Amino acid sequence: MANSRNIISPYQRFLKLFDIVKLFATSVGANVFRHDYRIGPMTVIVTLAVNSFFALNFYTVYVGVVKEKHYTVVMQSLCIVGTGIQGFSKLICAISNQGMMRYIASEIEFMYSEYENKSQRYVEQLNKAVKTLKSILLVIFKIYAILTIALISVPVYYYLILNQKMFIFELQLPGIDKNTILGFFLLQAFNALCVVLSGFGNFAADTAFFLMVAHTTLMKDILKCKFNDLDDILRQYSRDRTKTETTLRDIFQWHQRYLKFTETNTKIFFWIIFAQVTSSVMGIIGNTVSMFLGEWPVAPVYLVSSFIIMYCYCAMGNLVEISNDDVTTAIYDCLWYELTVPEQKMILIMLRESQKTESLSVGGIRPLTMNTGLQLTKTIYTVAMLLNESLN
Repeated sequence: MANSRNIISPYQRFLKLFDIVKLFATSVGANVFRHDYRIGPMTVIVTLAVNSFFALNFYTVYVGVVKEKHYTVVMQSLCIVGTGIQGFSKLICAISNQGMMRYIASEIEFMYSEYENKSQRYVEQLNKAVKTLKSILLVIFKIYAILTIALISVPVYYYLILNQKMFIFELQLPGIDKNTILGFFLLQAFNALCVVLSGFGNFAADTAFFLMVAHTTLMKDILKCKFNDLDDILRQYSRDRTKTETTLRDIFQWHQRYLKFTETNTKIFFWIIFAQVTSSVMGIIGNTVSMFLGEWPVAPVYLVSSFIIMYCYCAMGNLVEISNDDVTTAIYDCLWYELTVPEQKMILIMLRESQKTESLSVGGIRPLTMNTGLQLTKTIYTVAMLLNESLN
């Protein structure tokens, strides 16, 4: 019976998923969830690799513009350098904010370990959160896997079926002539390696990001369960402070934890979101112009990948917005009128604070929501059309 309980335990299932996320983080030298984390050889290797990637991009643009007079290479560079910016910003922010990330992780673990032994309504919310987290991680994996395979497969198709040489992207190495057979295959292999490594690095970072942000909903759901407990008491004992004080105080403290949880997530991911959205916009513009010019057959795949990842981030921001609204609704919908006057004042304080809850944003300029994603899409199209007319 004990073994069966361990298998179905939401906490144990969460820990298994969390261990996978930490394994990915370790593989890129950024498992900041460990309390004894230190910058090690893998962190240095990843940092050098990303900076080398940036340097080679600048070199490729220099060769394309100055020597070959091939100005459209700048558009391709905008597309691919964005993936490096995204990955490097996530690495820097994770190391810089490791204390806050460990705090978020400890809060999430506390929710599972503490509330899986409570009533069934709490267990249902925990199981729902684990199921949602598993689905999110699988979706992220499938997105990056499919896009990585697609990026590599398009040039292979052109070479084997259409007998045309086409690079995954323009990323040249000094001393290697891309016009020779050997040079072509060396550069193609190097480009494929860059695609795989950048895809895995961003995937590893995004699993941690989505794990932490997605649990905003669990914290909100636990708060709603606590309000349900309070309502059950109030239906039996109206305006009896001796019966409701402990539960209400617990709700008040949990709401404070929710506010701190969302505020900490906002601080951790402020620059990550800004870099992610900004580089995605740059990449999408570059891809769109490249498609108009017909210079880069792989551009549609990059375009799709940039849009999908950008909207995934917008969806997570939307999730936080909805959670904040649900908290306000839960506070307002409770049987507060059955409480004593001093207790009603506590409800009023929570209601006021819930209307000022921190949300994820794009550089503090716009909230990170699906609506912002749509507005950015309109702007991208306008800028891309202007650039296309200028280049033509």
